[in-house]
Amino acid sequence: MSRGFLENLLLSSTVNPLLKPIISRFDKGCARDGSLLLNSLRDFLGDNIDLCHECRRISRKIAKPFYEIGSRIFLTDKKFMRNAFLQNEYGEAWLKGFGLMMRGIEKFGIRQPFTPAAPFEIVWNVTYSCNLKCAHCYENAGAPRPELSTEEARQVIDRFSNLSGTGLPALSFSGGEPLTRKDFFELLTYARKHVNYISVASNGTLITKDNANKLKESGASYVEISLDGASPRIHDEFRGVKGAFEKTLDGVKKLL
Repeated sequence: MSRGFLENLLLSSTVNPLLKPIISRFDKGCARDGSLLLNSLRDFLGDNIDLCHECRRISRKIAKPFYEIGSRIFLTDKKFMRNAFLQNEYGEAWLKGFGLMMRGIEKFGIRQPFTPAAPFEIVWNVTYSCNLKCAHCYENAGAPRPELSTEEARQVIDRFSNLSGTGLPALSFSGGEPLTRKDFFELLTYARKHVNYISVASNGTLITKDNANKLKESGASYVEISLDGASPRIHDEFRGVKGAFEKTLDGVKKLL
């Protein structure tokens, strides 16, 4: 019998029966204020948030003592949390991640491995199209295949934004090569309105100065570019197209 099994058995019989009903008391949606689960954390961290009478009552009487005890047990740095959740550019993504964690405890309890209510990040292979012929491509990209229309892709983003009632903290566009989609920047702009942290996985060869500006203006937080070797020979051999190494480095420079 494994240690993990015994720990899960202990948690399921002692800790989780106490935690689940407590969290359910303040995991509520308010027609005026929205998610009390997230707003109660803001309130606990000292955000000057305007809550209705009932939300404020539940936040102060139930959620705040719960967070206070939890932060002491886990030796949480409240100042760090305040900076991350309230004063950080991506604080809303942190808050959504926290909400998914709390709802995971409410639904599944604390267990190993930990199970959140929904993913913290989704890597979305938004296209099969690609301008390279990489030997290691897990999508076998390049050959034309049916893909989502712009409207269908928007609907997917809408579903991401409502995951578990809290929303998706982070979304990464991948492929194929995302920049080969004619509507890519339209989708990126739309996604940024619904998801707080957006990243793009690209081979870098299509990143012109204009595309680099569009990535920034559309709300991309991070662009990931891979190099498969320190020389053109090795990288181009992997990527299946001569000159890919130089174009990729040029793309990195354009992003910088």
